[in-house]
Amino acid sequence: MKTTIILMFFLFGLNLHSQTYVLDSSFGNSGTMQYNNGLYHVKNGLLVNNNYYFISNTTIAKVDYSGQIVSAFGVNGYKTLQQTNETLNISDFTFYNNYFYLYGSVKNNTTNNIDIYISKVDETGNYDTNFGANGILKLDFEPTDSITSFLIEPSGNLYCIGTKYNQNITNSSRLVLFKINSNGTLNTSFDTNGFKEINLNLYTSGASIIFYNNTYMLLGTTTEFDGASNRRRIMISQVDINGNLDTSFGTNGFKVIPLESFGIYYNTINSVQLLNNKLYINMNQGGAMLGDNDNKLLIYDLINDQIISSIGQNQFIYTKVDNDGAFMTSYCYTCCGNNYYACDNTFELRKKNLDGTTDSTFHINGTYSYEFSYTQPAPTIGDSRSYVFIKEPSGKFLIAGFVYNFFSTPGFSAIRITPGTLNLNSIVLNDNNSIFPNPFNDKIIFKNTTPLKNITIYDLIGRKVIEPPFQYENTSSNIDLSNILEKGTYLIKITTEKNEIITKKIIKN
Repeated sequence: MKTTIILMFFLFGLNLHSQTYVLDSSFGNSGTMQYNNGLYHVKNGLLVNNNYYFISNTTIAKVDYSGQIVSAFGVNGYKTLQQTNETLNISDFTFYNNYFYLYGSVKNNTTNNIDIYISKVDETGNYDTNFGANGILKLDFEPTDSITSFLIEPSGNLYCIGTKYNQNITNSSRLVLFKINSNGTLNTSFDTNGFKEINLNLYTSGASIIFYNNTYMLLGTTTEFDGASNRRRIMISQVDINGNLDTSFGTNGFKVIPLESFGIYYNTINSVQLLNNKLYINMNQGGAMLGDNDNKLLIYDLINDQIISSIGQNQFIYTKVDNDGAFMTSYCYTCCGNNYYACDNTFELRKKNLDGTTDSTFHINGTYSYEFSYTQPAPTIGDSRSYVFIKEPSGKFLIAGFVYNFFSTPGFSAIRITPGTLNLNSIVLNDNNSIFPNPFNDKIIFKNTTPLKNITIYDLIGRKVIEPPFQYENTSSNIDLSNILEKGTYLIKITTEKNEIITKKIIKN
């Protein structure tokens, strides 16, 4: 049964004035949608003119505000970027002046060379034929090139950052800067080669470009082998509008932030956001000690030149930071270490304060989660992941990603939540005689005069544990909790037929 955690308030540590959220019934099927497209792994999304646009590795999808696929867009709602004998991989996209700019890598399927592309597409899925060659610009600086970020200048020109790499040359990986004219041609006046290199004479890659204090701040990573291991660092530098390095910044124009190296195969900067002179750097790491990967949000104070916080440990995928706080879509890899056959199929959103602490005023102790329905004969198996978070001006949140369901069609899925209302009259906090025994062994009895609609048990961070069976007799209900095996403290949420919400702390002996 589909379950969302709503309206749970209790005495130990929760703020009774927390803002709770509920599924938005105007979206999809009572707030949720599963599009049954097992091949579409969404990786980012935008809300543009009351429509949602999502990207996967190769495809754009369009969904209207009610949650329905717009079939007139592309082919049945999906537009794939295609070129003859080439594979176009979408890294990310942005929307500016009525057009989407999509960018990433283009691979020649004959030579295997990987180059840069930028394409310009309107809201109906048509290329802007005045940009590049029929809407696509391709650039070849080295056998392998990538673009990771760009800024759009008032003139419409693009100021871009990326990486170029030649595997036949030692330490050839370089952060590269280049400019694109508004008509989709390379600005060759920026440099005689059409690009500039910014590097520390190491294995260097570009990640993000940010406008800061009338200059352009560049972020990337550098790697140096010291004879025993790779020493990995975040590199920060500043350039002017012409790409000239500001040597007064840091040491000779560079600041470096050491990163953990032991057991780490790679460090990747996924995104960077600047707020109040602090950089919020979403990092991904991989290595033998981390299993699949490790995600964390580094908060770097530019004024004091230091990392002031590091959030996360294999906990989240997507981060959005604004003055209201840091929002993170999170996931559990390999069922969070629990039994493989009892995996949750959950989209989860967490909110942190800007100093990295949990915002306990957001929903339930800083976390909202929604668990997609199980399909018999067993619970879902896998690690469904919510890759997209869209914070809307209306106060609603859209969360999208991929749901892995072993026993039915997996695929692209989304939920939308809206601020809920609080009715304090429907919440019971202190009636110690209503539920007994407490602590319990395998069952509890709830004294009630109104028949019950639903009962759900959660752990203390708001994750659903079970929806136990119950039997109503006269003025009480017998609730079977024999499936709760681990000792500890839980939360019980009881919904009556009159839609009263009753929450209470219970303890398993």
